[in-house]
Amino acid sequence: MKRNLLMGDQTLFRDPDIFEIDHVPEQFNFRDTQLSELAYAIRPAMAGGRPFNSVLRGLPGTGKTTSVRVLFSEIEQTTKRVLPVYINCKNDRTRVSIFGSIFNRIFGHYPPTTGIAFRKIYNEIGNYLSESRTVAVVCLDDVNYLMYENRLNDILYVLLRLYEEFPGARLGVIAAVSNIEVDFMTKVDSAVWSVFRPVDIYFPAYGYEEVREILSRRVRCGLYPGAMSGEVLDLITQRTVTAGDLRVGLAIIKESVANAEKAARKEVLAEDVSTSVSAKDIRLRDAIGGLSPEEKKFLAVLAEVVRDSEELPTSGILYEIVNKRLSMGYANFHKRLRKLESMEIISMKSLQGRGQTREISLRYEAGEILKVL
Repeated sequence: MKRNLLMGDQTLFRDPDIFEIDHVPEQFNFRDTQLSELAYAIRPAMAGGRPFNSVLRGLPGTGKTTSVRVLFSEIEQTTKRVLPVYINCKNDRTRVSIFGSIFNRIFGHYPPTTGIAFRKIYNEIGNYLSESRTVAVVCLDDVNYLMYENRLNDILYVLLRLYEEFPGARLGVIAAVSNIEVDFMTKVDSAVWSVFRPVDIYFPAYGYEEVREILSRRVRCGLYPGAMSGEVLDLITQRTVTAGDLRVGLAIIKESVANAEKAARKEVLAEDVSTSVSAKDIRLRDAIGGLSPEEKKFLAVLAEVVRDSEELPTSGILYEIVNKRLSMGYANFHKRLRKLESMEIISMKSLQGRGQTREISLRYEAGEILKVL
């Protein structure tokens, strides 16, 4: 009797990178409308003009980043007159780091991290765009992270008014937002909006058949033949659609294959399909991944206090504990609380008759936050 078991050095993965959310597939389907709208906004740049600015709105896992990467790749293969610059604001959130990334795309290296003023970086970028007549298209992905830091207006203002100091410089901005409840007009000052005036491009959630086709293509490319049946893929597809986030499906596939390999099976069975992955878990990992080391320490203390308290702590009580452990000033304490609230990691509730005192609660289980941290 032949046993369908994996040997110690065997794997079901042909290419595990296929299941990463930042993987750009060779065939990208179901976003033709959005790609066309985005291409239309960038089209003036192909003739040396200033492109239309745009805002890409849609839940996580709806193809915003992949659409930008696909279009940027086509631009790079077509012309040298347009310089596409992709920036993930989860990692780059300051003027220096954002302009440092633009500098790197132009000159092939980052500016020195010390001993150089922002103005010098800014001038070199402006002079290059002005003299070379190269048009820059800058994508600020996950731009909501700039909102959490109250840096959005400053960065957009400097980018969009570059032409005022450097005649002939052309630059357009693509802002990708994963929180569709954010009203961009209320976050942008009138002085910035008058120059920004973006084209709005909406990315709806994928339907069942679209999700199945996307996951099916990834399975065919990323797993060996026979590793996953259509029935198991149907089960994963349904859970992905229910979650409303394509990233959930990719994570479920990876964990399900790992479960099958742990059992030394050559095929993923229904019993291997992970039930531990949810959109909420992924959102939590995303949010925590966007915090600085100091902010993570702050959140860890907060989560421990909530976990160990019988009642929800007030901001005053929490500050006393945080200050003892992290030696933090009151202004910095409130700044970090407001950021965690804007990122929807915590909630703050005003207490009647208690002035500025707030009751602090977590939007996730304290244990889950500490586990991710």
